[in-house]
Amino acid sequence: MRRVLPLALCIGALVTTASCGDGNNNVFADAQWQARCPPGVAGCSFNGDPVDVFNFDGEEDEETGKTTVARCSVVDSGETRIIGFQVGLGTGAGDPQLSGNGLTTGIDGGRVGGSGCTISVRDDNTIYTGACGANEPSAAQPCRVGPIVIDRDAMDGPEMLIPIECRELPSPSGTAVPPRDITFPMMPTQPANLRLINCDI
Repeated sequence: MRRVLPLALCIGALVTTASCGDGNNNVFADAQWQARCPPGVAGCSFNGDPVDVFNFDGEEDEETGKTTVARCSVVDSGETRIIGFQVGLGTGAGDPQLSGNGLTTGIDGGRVGGSGCTISVRDDNTIYTGACGANEPSAAQPCRVGPIVIDRDAMDGPEMLIPIECRELPSPSGTAVPPRDITFPMMPTQPANLRLINCDI
C-alpha cells in the first residue's frame, strides 16, 4: 500500500528543515502490520490490534495521541547495504513496535541475505523475535523480508519499501507464550507493509 504524504505534514517539516523529502533527518514511516494467531496453534485466543503508522519520527499520532517512532540506519560496504529500522506508536513497554536489524541487501536493494537478519515485534507487552531472510518462513527463519525496493527519486523523498511476513514468530519469554504471525492488518495472507522515507540511502 502506498499513500501520499499530506501537504500539512510536509509544511510541518519545513518549519525545522530546509525542505520536505530532501534527505533531511525527519524520517517518515508508512507502516501497517498486525500480530495474529497462527492457524491451529493452541493457546492463542486473540489477534493483536492492527497497527497503522503514518507520520514523521517524534510527531504525535492523531488517532492515538502517542509519539511516532520512525528510525532507520543504513551502513554501506562496497556493493552491500545493511539496513536497520524501528517503527511504532509510543515508547512505553506496552506500545506496538516493529523493528529489524542486519537486513543485508544490494546497494540498490533487492534480495535480503546475511546471517544477522532479525525481526522483532512488540505487541501487548510481549516481544516476538526471530531470524529473517529471503526464503519462505520456517522454524529456523520465521520471517521473510523483501525484496527491498529502493527509490532515491520518489515523489515524497528517497524511500525504501520493505515487505515483511512472519509465520509463528516466537517469544523469548518461553513456550508458554504462543507464537504470532506478522501480516498486513486483517489480511493474514499478505505481508506487512513498511515504507521508510528520508533514510540515508
